[in-house]
Amino acid sequence: MNANLSLWHRERALWRKESSCDASCACSTQPWFRSISSSEAELSKGLLCAAVECSELAVDDGSVVPKLYAPTCTRGECDHVDCLKKKLEQLRACKTEFADSDTLVRYRKYAKMERTRNDGSKYTEVEFVSSIESYPEHRRAHNWAVRQRKLVIERLKQAGTLAQLASKLDMTEAETMQALLSFEHTHHLKITDHDIITFTDFAARVKYVNFSSSTCEHPNQGTLCIACVLNSPTLRPVQKDTTVTEQLPTGLESATVSDERKAPQTVKLGKQAREVVLERTLLCDVFCGYSNESGNARFNHTLLRDIIAYYKLGHLVHATAATHRGVPLPIGKVEGSKA
Repeated sequence: MNANLSLWHRERALWRKESSCDASCACSTQPWFRSISSSEAELSKGLLCAAVECSELAVDDGSVVPKLYAPTCTRGECDHVDCLKKKLEQLRACKTEFADSDTLVRYRKYAKMERTRNDGSKYTEVEFVSSIESYPEHRRAHNWAVRQRKLVIERLKQAGTLAQLASKLDMTEAETMQALLSFEHTHHLKITDHDIITFTDFAARVKYVNFSSSTCEHPNQGTLCIACVLNSPTLRPVQKDTTVTEQLPTGLESATVSDERKAPQTVKLGKQAREVVLERTLLCDVFCGYSNESGNARFNHTLLRDIIAYYKLGHLVHATAATHRGVPLPIGKVEGSKA
């Protein structure tokens, strides 16, 4: 979306110079028609109903309540005259927007192509062929995941203690923990300082090279899974950059850009200054799991179960061996387990 929107906006301005639409077309009468390609925010604002406040996503720090578009609007199921379903009909009816063109376009796509070796055996080779049509959708999903991750991290930073929630519910801490684990309890989505946020991903395959090896010995290969765990929200001293900056005129303030973050600017920095302040932050622990199996769901879930066991019990359960800065970590069994 970020890559194609600015190009679409630029090309639309050229199309209008040779427009064949009459006064009945939406491109001539509707202000939203031309503004939707100026930015991602205008695209959503121009094609969807107004965003609604989601109080359940609010962070208790006095910040603005997040606003999201209704799923029925984004799926094109809303029948309101100012929503996506009706506006797409007007957009597709524009003869200028959907006119045939002889202009050639450039695109990229990679695919596995079958090849033949000199001995007649077959193999595949990745080759550039055309464009990847699913890229804009992938980019949209990535941007949404980034925004969701920032929101969840902020909620954990501002989370209260388990003892505070137990006092509010008039329960013991053990009963409160069971309530949070039960989907039937009204507070099962409540976040406390006992929660953790885990992000995992598989890295490239690695070779287990020994310190010494025999002649013609090939090292074993395995898969590496990285997990970043955010935990323990509390006040900690943080260095803040308090350097005074001055925005200088560039002469290009009137230039139109698709993304305001990419607008030309000139910043003059003063003498560098830093200040230590107290701020609620999270600890980030990084776990690295090795296995001779390929990256799959079972490998990922096993690593996650060991991470949870480490924070709850102080030891791992499923790992064969584990170390932290050269010191072996304990490996035991889950309480009450016979395995």
